[in-house]
Amino acid sequence: MAGGFIVQEALAQGYDIRALARTPQKLYALKDQITIVEGDARDHSTIDMLLQGSNIVISALGPTKADGDASKTISTTATGHIIQLMPAHNINRYILVSGAAVDVSGDERNLTGWLIQKMAFLALHDTVKDKQAEYQLLADSYIQWTLVRCPLIKDKPFKHQPKTSLVTPSSFSLRAGELAHFMIEQINSGEFIKKAPFLESQ
Repeated sequence: MAGGFIVQEALAQGYDIRALARTPQKLYALKDQITIVEGDARDHSTIDMLLQGSNIVISALGPTKADGDASKTISTTATGHIIQLMPAHNINRYILVSGAAVDVSGDERNLTGWLIQKMAFLALHDTVKDKQAEYQLLADSYIQWTLVRCPLIKDKPFKHQPKTSLVTPSSFSLRAGELAHFMIEQINSGEFIKKAPFLESQ
């Protein structure tokens, strides 16, 4: 859902898009506007094909229940491939969606931030563990990454410029349209390079 908003925002701002889709039919309405690469994000050769001719990588990848146990490491597997392959394609910028439960050095969570983290651990333990490990892959890399930490993402369009914080989330929700706007903004911004901002709707 978040990925769909990001694609639409990127198109609205005039970007050329290569989109990875395990089920290309889901992107059929956009087949004349984007290049669709069919495949699985866990496959090294698929990521290699996806990155061809690209200048930047944006990911809103998340687990799918249908994948069973394989979904538990989807983020670390895909990001591991991306980090490894980016130099060969002369790409140095990676912007990705993550969860507000991920811990980063320097966090000073308020009560809301603490509650969001604990609730996420209880409901989505495997996903949080995978996303935390994904952050460590980024932190140990030399690429220019931005990890956007989000609370619950709602299927709603842009309304206001979202709030950002580097220390704690203060809201339980974020509009998908506002996430998409922020993600595309980061293409030409150096403000959050090698940082993990929390994002929330006003």
